[in-house]
Amino acid sequence: MIKKTAAFLVAVLFLIGVLPVQAINGSQSKSISGVPAVGSFKGVSAGNQTVFSSSFNVSSISSSAQVHSATLSITQANGALGNSTFDLVEKRNGITLGTKVLSNSGNTHIFSGINDVINDWISDPSANQGFSFSASNLDADDNISMTGITLNVTYYFEDTVPPVISNVKASSITNTSVRITWKTDEVSLGYVDYGLSKSYGLAVVGNDYIVDHAVMINGLKPGSLYHYRVRGKDSSGNESVTGDFTFTTTGEKEEDSVQDEVIVKQKLLPPNDLRYEVNEIDGSFAVVLKWDKSNTEDIDGYRVYRAVDERFPAELYIQLDREIYQFSDRNIEKDKTYFYIVRAYSNKEESSDSNEIVVKVEEETVISKVPIKPGNQAFLMKLGAVNVAAFSLVALGYFLIRRFKRKKKKTESKKSL
Repeated sequence: MIKKTAAFLVAVLFLIGVLPVQAINGSQSKSISGVPAVGSFKGVSAGNQTVFSSSFNVSSISSSAQVHSATLSITQANGALGNSTFDLVEKRNGITLGTKVLSNSGNTHIFSGINDVINDWISDPSANQGFSFSASNLDADDNISMTGITLNVTYYFEDTVPPVISNVKASSITNTSVRITWKTDEVSLGYVDYGLSKSYGLAVVGNDYIVDHAVMINGLKPGSLYHYRVRGKDSSGNESVTGDFTFTTTGEKEEDSVQDEVIVKQKLLPPNDLRYEVNEIDGSFAVVLKWDKSNTEDIDGYRVYRAVDERFPAELYIQLDREIYQFSDRNIEKDKTYFYIVRAYSNKEESSDSNEIVVKVEEETVISKVPIKPGNQAFLMKLGAVNVAAFSLVALGYFLIRRFKRKKKKTESKKSL
């Protein structure tokens, strides 16, 4: 079933153009003759044969192969006398896979749409019980010879090798921009992570699956040393990452504005083991993030960063107290992809990123349809500023009442004396 689903997804992605044609480079083809490779349909007067079968030995195809296309061809050597048809049936479960009209003059009939069946046969030989051919509405005198029964399979092997990145260069450096170029040994999507430290924090993404890559980075600070690295991801999702490179922009370095700058330092450790679950609440979705606390003591809290559909740029989504280790994001739309990281922070300093969480919310990702109990402070923060103000007024009222009661008690004590 997994191979069947994978093959279907690959086929869809090829058709809509998400995956480049090169993704099936190295495909192989085999033509397998049926045993027997001939058969016949006969009407009542000619012998009354309406069904015959053929088997196909696919053992020469590796069980790790994925079928890209499979067809079955069968040649009608002579014409039918009436308006008869015949079906292609998988013998194992009796499912009809296609129907053809028997022509009056002979013809070669080709059945497609059998990829899933052949994938099953390849991965599970016990499923291979061959095909049967069943005729209907034969003329009494029909005696039709069917020859050249052949299964044609084109298949490929899943790519598990990441692209090799080479010839990384920084050029055309100005006081605010730089051009980064590199090559990959296969078509891939390119990314450049960059920033003022090895933590990077910013990124640009290429626009297409290519082998000669070039991106422009703008908005840099003059006279500053930048770190960068290159990542490449092929159409099968295999990703490679280079080591750290540096370049320095031209011009004089500007004074940093402490008020606007968020400093990333390694002395602050990120939270541990970021994870998630998806719940359905009153017909809408919620992504619940959970993490273990940072190993750095005396932090101020945690910042959740989120990006939608594209990994970068991730934006600060919410800031939480240091005793809060989970957050429920209810601003979720079905079939969109969400990227999350969490950082610990203290004053103007931030830790490096936690592990990244990527969530595409679909019906099958929902693990609970029971509303989340609002038993944590993260939930209280979602109530908003109005509720916080209301809570403050209640607390102030409570304080004034307690103070009034104490004064009254003291007054009554003095009177009794």
